Amino acid sequence: MNAVEAGQTVNIAGGTGHDAVTVGNGSLSAIAGPVNVSNTSGTTSLTVNDSQDTAGRAIRVTGSTIDFGGPSPITYASGSVLSNGTRVGVTSVDIFVGASPDTVSASGLSSLTTVFEDSSYYIPALGRSVIYTHRFN
Repeated sequence: MNAVEAGQTVNIAGGTGHDAVTVGNGSLSAIAGPVNVSNTSGTTSLTVNDSQDTAGRAIRVTGSTIDFGGPSPITYASGSVLSNGTRVGVTSVDIFVGASPDTVSASGLSSLTTVFEDSSYYIPALGRSVIYTHRFN
């Protein structure tokens, strides 16, 4: 999912087994409408990729939303366990942010959904990027 026009809504419903959904192709600037991700019969990994965007963002993650400061947050159905023991929903969220001054905060996360924030910082003295990963929950 690289772009959503203003006034449009994208609903992504996963199927049985495990699915992967990516929102953003290095920038979230083209996501101008709501994106909703769910899976009631299997699990889904959600990746939010803002790794090449030069705009600093304050990204807030809750148990059902990722607010990146755009016009609409990305919503998702957190991981849960059905009465028969089957695990369903979005069970992991990976957020890739760039070298701009981004901040990521998290609250109210489901214990069945793991959230990772990955940042890449270019350090001129080393001549390479350093990857920083933070796991919430």
